[in-house]
Amino acid sequence: SSESWASAGLAAVGGCLLMLGNLSMQRALLLGVPLTIVLPLQGSLTVVLGTSINYVLQPERSEPRRLFAGVAAFLVAIALSATAHVAHERQAANRRERRRRREQRRRRRR
Repeated sequence: SSESWASAGLAAVGGCLLMLGNLSMQRALLLGVPLTIVLPLQGSLTVVLGTSINYVLQPERSEPRRLFAGVAAFLVAIALSATAHVAHERQAANRRERRRRREQRRRRRR
């Protein structure tokens, strides 16, 4: 029936999008983006887009308030995780800079 062909077509499109997401993740890793950034970003995009698209395709099968409250909570968690990662990277950079300055002072004293 035409409904089964439409479902198969949507599944094929979804598979292609997932493949493109995996390829873009591999490309980002090759460009030097840390895995700690790539994986949460890919996971969050998958959850948010998948949830939203499923709601658009079948709104009668879900409760929008619960669904999008969960998506919003997920987005807040990802934002907090990214903020913590950036803060950690800054602290690590500051520690490296302090170590470098200490080494320079030691060399000058010799």
